[in-house]
Amino acid sequence: MRKIFILALLFFLLSLNAVFGGESAYIGSQACFACHSDQERGWPKNPHHLAEKGCEACHGQGGLHQESMDKKDIINPAKADPIKICGACHLEKGKLEPQSWTEGAHAKAGFTCLDCHALHKTGNPKLLAGKKVNELCYACHSDKEEIFRKGRHGRQGLQCTACHSPHGTKYDKMLKSEGNEVCQACHEREPHHFIADKQNKKMRRLPCTGCHQPHSSAKQYLIYKKGELCVHCHKSLY
Repeated sequence: MRKIFILALLFFLLSLNAVFGGESAYIGSQACFACHSDQERGWPKNPHHLAEKGCEACHGQGGLHQESMDKKDIINPAKADPIKICGACHLEKGKLEPQSWTEGAHAKAGFTCLDCHALHKTGNPKLLAGKKVNELCYACHSDKEEIFRKGRHGRQGLQCTACHSPHGTKYDKMLKSEGNEVCQACHEREPHHFIADKQNKKMRRLPCTGCHQPHSSAKQYLIYKKGELCVHCHKSLY
């Protein structure tokens, strides 16, 4: 019965298309599923569907594509500008800032939204292309995987996005905030006694990463190795 209904709907839409000269028009997601049935199964749980967005929110009007069945008559988000396609909705919600994205390391390296996100993926509220955030990051940042897994942060299950924003920021290394504020989001805000010493102005400006290695260290409290700790700042003395 459902197939009969879909075929009747398609016939009706095609009739309209012929009457109005074949101009593209919105046809609705159900018309898309008549051919793309593989995408229909998980659609009810897809975050885009739950946000009341249909196929044409990302792919554009489907009228001409339905008539011609030519891929050039439909938008392929994988080949489009992510700011224009994804940003059409996500910019409104403040999830993506154009300047932060374009100035970020990922955009400069030629990555797009679909390198990390899969639009049709279900069971993942952020539509990530990988099962977990860190697994996705390791695909490119493989040099950080082993040391981070063994480190205190990794063993505690910390995600890369706890400190870094993959969409880009105005801060170095795409950190979510400036300097020590990233660390203080989790760790106590009371500074070490020698940094708090008002007479020691240089030490007060010392960043957490001057002594601590956030990705991993064999030392307690993620301190740099003995031979690296001082030279990390005092390079001219060695």
